[in-house]
This record gives sequence, structure tokens and C-alpha cells, in this order.
Amino acid sequence: MTIAWFIYGVSVAFDSGTIGNEIILRVRDHYDHLGESSAKMVDTLVRLDTRIATICMIISGFLGSFIYQQIGFSLYWCSLIGATICIVTIFICFPAKNIRTIPQGNSASITKIKHVFTEGVRELIDNKNVGIYFCTLATTQIFFQSHFQFWQSFFLEIGMKQHYLGLLYVLFQSVSFVVSFVSMRGILARYKLASILPYVLCTTLFCIILLLTSVNIYIKIFAYSIFVAIFWIISNDINAQLRQNLTEKALSTLTSLASMMTRIASIIVLTILSVLLHLLPVHVVIPLMFAIAMITTLASYLYASHKNANC
Repeated sequence: MTIAWFIYGVSVAFDSGTIGNEIILRVRDHYDHLGESSAKMVDTLVRLDTRIATICMIISGFLGSFIYQQIGFSLYWCSLIGATICIVTIFICFPAKNIRTIPQGNSASITKIKHVFTEGVRELIDNKNVGIYFCTLATTQIFFQSHFQFWQSFFLEIGMKQHYLGLLYVLFQSVSFVVSFVSMRGILARYKLASILPYVLCTTLFCIILLLTSVNIYIKIFAYSIFVAIFWIISNDINAQLRQNLTEKALSTLTSLASMMTRIASIIVLTILSVLLHLLPVHVVIPLMFAIAMITTLASYLYASHKNANC
């Protein structure tokens, strides 16, 4: 299992989002050719990608749980076959137009890769907004790792019956699907930053609700779902902002770098969680991590949005 997770982690860390970036670049080129802004369409595409992924996860979750009962571990062979079919289909049906040729020879190839990487890092350093968005992407892992790894433990400890966890999973996925129709850019354009204060106060109240043992479990589920909604909205917008602001040369490089940074942040968060869970019960640790995530993420995100608006 350790080896399997290591291989998965390496594959995710090197994820460059090639197909998604290719689509984004084509959209940007199309709108630039028309002399129009592509920001709104890029934002829509990123949220559409989240919508499709969420639907697929819900469907695959139901199918997987059913098929596993019939064929057991052979399900993983089905997954491998399905992944192979997807890869072959992409190679045949989706020819990339923006791939730059790498010179032949090991030394020339390495030099070219170093040059591309250096260009990406230079853009990260020069573009302060991108750097802030990278930091925000890292801080969201405080929430996402706490949520994805421990939501079952949290609800089991506060009294949720085990056979209801499947419904809870569908609820959280449905929340991420619904909020994919919400544009944070539209919210910030309509309301001033000062109007965000009531939402901060509300999320503080929701943290307290999650902490109190006397609160009804359905109210806790509602409060928890609000956090899921907020962080998915922010995550979608950060991904849209990065894909809109990065140049074509740096897009794939910095997408890979962003993936690597989130994995490093995830390891740090999980390490901190492992220490805290030795000192405090899970129903205390999770609201505490949510509060920290909300403070750090909103601070860096709103600062980045404010700087971006003034540019």
C-alpha cells in the first residue's frame, strides 16, 4: 500500500494538466484573436471541469461499491483497463497544437527542459499575484486534507451511524457540484471587501457549532457543508485565475509546480494533524483546522484579489 501511494503521489506531483491547459490556451487564443477578454470563459471552463469531475465521482462511487461486491479486487483491473482506454483515446483524438519540439540528444533535451523550467520559475517570481495565488492554493490544503482524510472519523465520533456515511459523501459531492455554478469573481465584483466580514463571522460561528457537543447533528452537517462550499468556490477561482494569468510558456511548468506545492503542503498538514490527534479528540481538531484554514486562506485570497483588481 505504501508503494502504491508513493507511485500515486509521484504521478500527481508531476501532473502538468496538459489536456486542460491545451483547452485553456485555445480558448485564450480564440478570444485574443477576437479582441475580447477570455477571463469569464476560463472561469466558466474551470467550474465546468469541477462539475463534470464531481458527477463522475458520484457515479463511480456508486458503481464501484456495487461492482466491488460482485468481483472484489478485480475491480482494480477494470480501472486499469479503463485508464488505458482513456489514454489511447486522448492520443488518437486530441492532437496537441502547442507542443514545442525538444531537440534530439540527452544533453540538448535536458538543457531545453531546464530552460522551460527556468522560464516558469522566473514568471512565478516576477508575477507577484501568481505567487500569492500559489500560497493560497497551499493554504486550502489545511481544509481539504482535514476534510478528505477525517470527515468519516469526525461524524462517527459525534454520533453519526456508519450506514449513513454514504449519503453524507453524496451530500458533500453535491455541494461541490452546486457551488461550481458560483463565481467568486462575480461576488467580489458585486460586493466590496468589507462586506466579506459577515461571512467571516458566520464561519466563526460554524466552527463553534462544530465544537459544541450539545448541538444537533443535522445543524453540524449544515455547518460542515458551508465550509465545503466556501473552499470549493475559492479553489475553483484560484485555478481559473492561474490559468488566466499565466503565459503559454509557463502554464504547464507552473501547473506542475502548483501540484507539487499542494502535495508538500498536504504532507505538512497531515503531519500536524497526526500530532494534534494524539493530544486532542478528532471532534476538536477538525473545527480547529477549519478555523485556521479559513483565516489563512481568506487573508491571502482576498489580498490577491485586491491586488489583482488594482493592477
